[in-house]
Amino acid sequence: MSRIVGGIGTSHIPAIGLAMARKQSGDPYWRSFFEAYLPVRRWLESVRPTVAVVVYNDHGLNFFLDKMPTFAIGAASEYRNADEGWGLPTLTPFPGAAALSWHLIERLAAADFDLTTCQEMLVDHGFVVPMQLLWPDAQDASPASRWLRGIILDVTHGTTR
Repeated sequence: MSRIVGGIGTSHIPAIGLAMARKQSGDPYWRSFFEAYLPVRRWLESVRPTVAVVVYNDHGLNFFLDKMPTFAIGAASEYRNADEGWGLPTLTPFPGAAALSWHLIERLAAADFDLTTCQEMLVDHGFVVPMQLLWPDAQDASPASRWLRGIILDVTHGTTR
């Protein structure tokens, strides 16, 4: 049986992603910001989660004002990142947890949530920056252990009952 080990909220501004790409985490401007994540990373190492359920707002890669779902859930085997104009680098794909995604989709639909399911979904800085902040060495790790499997829950500007 699975268990929820915790929840983490974090900033995701593109400037953080650029600072990481430019190896500026030790610069005086950024140092205290990045050092604040050290205890969170140690905690993650101790609880060793196997899946990250990431809740964020798509910034126009998948949806725009002409199609705005209330909730969109990724049910893909992998998620590729794309830059929406900030100059952030493209990373290796993030693995998905499609079976768990579909389980959540079925349960939420049965509870009358207004869902959009995405078997393909690009991820932007809103997903990538938190993943890099929490697992900064994952990009350089072996392919089998790079990233946690993820489920993407995109919360856009709609509401549900």
